[in-house]
Amino acid sequence: MIVERTHAGLEAARRQGRHGGRPTVMTPERTELARTLREQGKSLAAIASTLGVGRSSISRALSSTSGAATS
Repeated sequence: MIVERTHAGLEAARRQGRHGGRPTVMTPERTELARTLREQGKSLAAIASTLGVGRSSISRALSSTSGAATS
């Protein structure tokens, strides 16, 4: 019964346009800035420090948006 009610609640939330999970820290604007800084030769650690996020977030954002962004 608990599982059924949980599924019903999740389905109701989806109908209202809500989705679960943690929001990403890398907005499209931040990703574009990271790409620009990387093209200028900045390291992933320097970009991460500038944007206030983790190095892995930068790496993930750059690799998911343009295949070979890490030159």
